[in-house]
Amino acid sequence: MILTLDENHVYHVDSRPVPISVTGLLKFAGLIDDTWFTEYARQRGKLTHLAIKYHNDGELDESSLDPAIEPYFGAYVKFLVDSGFVVTGSEIPVYSEEWDYAGTQDLEGFFLRSPDIPCSADTKTGKVQDWTQDQISLYDRARGVYRRRFALELHRNGRYKIIMYDWWQNKQADARTLQLLKRWREEHGTSSAAD
Repeated sequence: MILTLDENHVYHVDSRPVPISVTGLLKFAGLIDDTWFTEYARQRGKLTHLAIKYHNDGELDESSLDPAIEPYFGAYVKFLVDSGFVVTGSEIPVYSEEWDYAGTQDLEGFFLRSPDIPCSADTKTGKVQDWTQDQISLYDRARGVYRRRFALELHRNGRYKIIMYDWWQNKQADARTLQLLKRWREEHGTSSAAD
């Protein structure tokens, strides 16, 4: 299976368009209100994610960073140093064969203080929203894994904020995302590869 993302932000699996993305599912559920999203904020987030990926892959030339994203990237590096988080994957494309959706998970790894507990994470250059835990749940469901989850807010002042989700929050998010997936399938008639 080959998963790709085109310039219009449409995922394709083996050249077939995937009917919906993780973000699309969250919008369908009415959880994301993008009224206040700006193109500038989208580009800032996109470039910050790209810088983080190159950094995690050991390929970033920091002198090439746009000054607008330097503080957000600096916040990410500070998080790594302060927390002892070890990245094992970055910008990971995910596809759910069962539910026929796709997305890109920001981070996976573990904290040095608890190396036996794998984590899934999402990074934001804006405020972490309530739906972020559902977003991470959808990524984990697509990959068939269950991990400790957290969100990472990167701030313009070079600081960061970690939002850890407890097991009961993860269970609630998993239940909501399963209901969302069932509703999507009922309303759009999509079938899974398992059907």
